[in-house]
Amino acid sequence: MDINHWPNTYQRNLTNKDVIIFYQSLKYECNCGAVKVCIKPTSMFRTYCHCTYCQKSTGKAYADEIISLAKDVIVEGRDAIIFTKNNALFPMQRGMCQACKAPVLSYAALLPGLKVAVMPTLLCGPAVIIPKAVAHVFYHRKIRDIEDNLPKLNSYLSSQLVTVKFVILLLYKRLIT
Repeated sequence: MDINHWPNTYQRNLTNKDVIIFYQSLKYECNCGAVKVCIKPTSMFRTYCHCTYCQKSTGKAYADEIISLAKDVIVEGRDAIIFTKNNALFPMQRGMCQACKAPVLSYAALLPGLKVAVMPTLLCGPAVIIPKAVAHVFYHRKIRDIEDNLPKLNSYLSSQLVTVKFVILLLYKRLIT
């Protein structure tokens, strides 16, 4: 779907409904407990990523991810994380726990001086409140069709643009709150 022709309901949601301001921290840890991650009370958003790297690291059709500004993330046990970069063109550094091999935290530089953190929701417990998802990104890499009303972004460029768009909304919300 072309980014300029999203349904009106989605355009409305882009303004403020899906980017949620949390007034309490969101916390999770890897399966063995060696890495603990805390997102400070902040704004964040959630996507379903269908890229082949997420499929490989999760063993699922897509990764359910929370995205926040990197400076709002506190990591305990950082030495237990192995970071890898997939290739020179892709900006994501993916981190997994050395001990249990769980994907715990990734970083991406979207723009100069602007770094985001990407965290898997699969490590969040059932009591953790997380935002609703805003889109399926890298949907052109899907394993199977997903039946929901979320936008399906079918290219690298549109997937990156929607991420940048929501990060700009995060920054804007920070300025006005």
